[in-house]
Amino acid sequence: MEFSLNYVCRKDLKESSFTDIYSLNCFMRNILFILLLLFQLPFEAQAQTVIKMKREGGVSIIPCKVNGLNLNFIFDTGASDVSISLTEASFMLKNGYLEKNDIIGTSNYVDATGKLSEGVNIILKEIEIAGLKLYNVKASIITTIKAPLLLGQSTISKLGKIEIDLKQNTITVLTGKGTYDYSKNYQNKAQGVDTANGGNKTLNSESEYLQRGLSKSERQDHDGAIKDFNKAIEFNPNSAYAYYLRGAEKLALQDFKGAISDYSKSIDINPNHDESYFCRGVIKHFLAEYQGAIADLSKAIEINPQKSRFYLSRGETKNELEDYRGALADLTKAIELNPNEERAFCKRGVSKLYLEDYRGAMNDLNKAIEVLPDDDDAYYWRGILKNDLEDYRGAITDFTKSIEINPKYARAYLNRGFAKGYLGQFDSACLDLSKAGELGLEIAYDAIKKLCK
Repeated sequence: MEFSLNYVCRKDLKESSFTDIYSLNCFMRNILFILLLLFQLPFEAQAQTVIKMKREGGVSIIPCKVNGLNLNFIFDTGASDVSISLTEASFMLKNGYLEKNDIIGTSNYVDATGKLSEGVNIILKEIEIAGLKLYNVKASIITTIKAPLLLGQSTISKLGKIEIDLKQNTITVLTGKGTYDYSKNYQNKAQGVDTANGGNKTLNSESEYLQRGLSKSERQDHDGAIKDFNKAIEFNPNSAYAYYLRGAEKLALQDFKGAISDYSKSIDINPNHDESYFCRGVIKHFLAEYQGAIADLSKAIEINPQKSRFYLSRGETKNELEDYRGALADLTKAIELNPNEERAFCKRGVSKLYLEDYRGAMNDLNKAIEVLPDDDDAYYWRGILKNDLEDYRGAITDFTKSIEINPKYARAYLNRGFAKGYLGQFDSACLDLSKAGELGLEIAYDAIKKLCK
């Protein structure tokens, strides 16, 4: 069963995206500790601005104006950037809200479970939120038509110190100028100079090192970010947030042991840090330590039962443990909390398949393909379902689509070979089985011995 680490913990094993410094306000209950941590940041007097969010489908929605166009973004505490769907981007370009010279290239982006795809980078000249303004914001166009509009917490944090109240569904900007121009961050980027935070000069506080480390992380300078987080920890050895951020950078560098160590340290300091439990849990899943993953993901849910991706990841893990009824419950909860949690439909379809609810499985897998037409897993599992229903031609079509999306999907080759074998297409079947073996699936060679002579 395919599994990928969640984008909250990583964007890919080569690219990470994490919350800005002020996101500690979400995680720490000890208000005095937060104030002491933020005390060293520059203070600028400003009347508080309260951003009122709407609650829809289990997610918080922030009404914004983007280049003058009213748009509703999902507020994501685990993301550091801004993304819009192809639908909105096309509308903006057609109607003059976006110009051709605002398109600046391509980049990799990751969906809610870490699936890596290519998107288009653009510059949004102005985002207005409750009268506060961000200028020249780099954003990603996600090429899936129905992709949600996401606004990361660190983007809001550029406006000043923030305080998040999830019960009241508000974000309060406590201090700061109330505006931020990202263009200064792009200067000298090719030379790797962090103009916003003084390049690589010696800084004078934990918060400054945290902020510069986050800036380096956004540029994918993970080694540089780790060095800054190391310095932040020297200033404050009890900073749960610094360990959390350093763990994320180590994960980006595939240092799984180091990442787990840092997430564990973050938890030791702050036992209520749900994101550290979550990230440690998805790494354990990735390493096939499923029972440990369940324990961590369950703790994350206990601390914050409103995050759909927590249930999604635990549901995936329960599928691996063959607890299909438990997985079904978790994946259904993920969808209830966030109907935009598209990949949960695929994973729930897998649960239903193993529970022999074939009609329900087909409905979920069809839905997954409808909302994520480039999801290789959804086509693969629908192919498995069609194999079970003896619709071998339909299965071959789905396995072929899965392989077109992911040419290294070994199990898709394996099962397409089986389907072809049932239809008597032995030569073609043997080619697929050989390809599966080349991609590292040893079971394919056993099939070749029986089918191919």
